[in-house]
Parts: sequence; structure tokens; C-alpha cells
Amino acid sequence: MTRSHDSDAVAVIGFDYGYFEADDDENASPILFMRDSLHRFTGAEVVPSKGPAHDHSVETMVRFVVNSGYKKVVLRCDQEPSITSLRSVVMAQLKKHHGVECLPENSAVGESQSNGLAEGAVRDMKGLTRTLRHA
Repeated sequence: MTRSHDSDAVAVIGFDYGYFEADDDENASPILFMRDSLHRFTGAEVVPSKGPAHDHSVETMVRFVVNSGYKKVVLRCDQEPSITSLRSVVMAQLKKHHGVECLPENSAVGESQSNGLAEGAVRDMKGLTRTLRHA
């Protein structure tokens, strides 16, 4: 379902990779976590790998932005090469196929809290998963 928002609203969508397993587990699949600053809409999806090498990763991010209903967004991520390259491909797809204007924004180097949206999404989704596992 697509939500419609005021055309003047500019949301920040923070996104990052995370894992439910230990980060050093070589069999762990990366999860793309995303959160919208205006409505706290949160998404998380397992992706085949980091970066834009697989269409599924690009489609996941594009779908999240399109379903948010915004015509202009800021896409914020850290400066890890795999996530910035994903952002570049996603921005091109959003503009070309959906008419969404995207502005890139990098969080500060070494400051995980400067991308608090994404960090919060990771924390909240992990907490929800732990709750459901133990229910």
C-alpha cells in the first residue's frame, strides 16, 4: 500500500546492513535495515550480499522508498563502499523509473549514532525478533 504525503515533506531514510547472527559468522546473511524519519516506517529484509550486485538488494530499497510515497527523500548511510554503491544504483532507479528525487547524505566517519535512524531500526528489529523467538 502506498502512502501519500505532502509534496513539500522531505523525509530522511536511513539504511544500513546488520546481522542477527554474530558478525563474524561467515555463513550469516546480511539484512538491509531501513527507517523513514517522518513516520518511523521501518523495514528489514535479508539480502543475498552487501552492495548492488544482486537485483534483490536494489529492488528491496527501491520498493521501500516508493511505498513510502515521498517524491523527494534524503538517503542517509555510512560511508562503507558496499552501502554507498547500493545507494547510487537505487538513486538512479528511483529517478528514472519512479520520478523520485534523492539527495545523498553520509553519516560521519566512525560515528554510528550519526545514522541513528538505521541504528534504531537494527536495534528495534532485533528486539522484536528476540521477543517473538521467546514467546
